[in-house]
Amino acid sequence: MKRYFFTAVAMTIAAAASMPAAQAADYGTINLQQRRYEVLDRGGSKAVENIQSARLEHLDNQSKGIESIQSTRLEHLDSQSKSIAKEQVSTPEEVSKDATLVDLIWHNRDSRSSK
Repeated sequence: MKRYFFTAVAMTIAAAASMPAAQAADYGTINLQQRRYEVLDRGGSKAVENIQSARLEHLDNQSKGIESIQSTRLEHLDSQSKSIAKEQVSTPEEVSKDATLVDLIWHNRDSRSSK
């Protein structure tokens, strides 16, 4: 019985101790919102226009950055494809050497498999 009594007393004290903190947090939030509204009312539309112009400038800078990144990537891809195209060009002598090597490899495989 004592155990239940002390538990109930402890719970009551804990609840009473947390109430002022909860009320203070709620009160502070309301005051912050009121202050923000007052600042917006005093600032008028100039503050909103400044914010919008800053956002537009930021977006403009981002789009310019993206365009430059894309052009750099395209230039890099173009240079890579040109270098690959240069490497893929073969002379007829190289092609005939490669064909001879392939024929030798197949001949060696065939001779091994027949043994």
